[in-house]
Amino acid sequence: MKEKNLKLIANSDEDLRIISAHLQDSITQVKNIVHLKKNRIFLIQFNRFMWEDVEKGVFRKSRRVQSVLKFDNILGVYSRNLNQKKKDRFFRFFSH
Repeated sequence: MKEKNLKLIANSDEDLRIISAHLQDSITQVKNIVHLKKNRIFLIQFNRFMWEDVEKGVFRKSRRVQSVLKFDNILGVYSRNLNQKKKDRFFRFFSH
């Protein structure tokens, strides 16, 4: 059986909360964050836990997938307390 990719689009605050919940406990590295200035796109690739499986009642031990978060029409990107020279450093995403 072919698995369907999860595709979410945020048009409201509630949509952003849903995306944030799906990214809970995700990990990434600095090298997986990019701002394509010319195209005004900001991308982050995550290794995330498949919370949608849990919602369906499917409990797989540590099922994780590669996911990309894309923002369009981004004019500038700034970071705080993120050493961008340490490209291989991992960090974890916690939603609130």
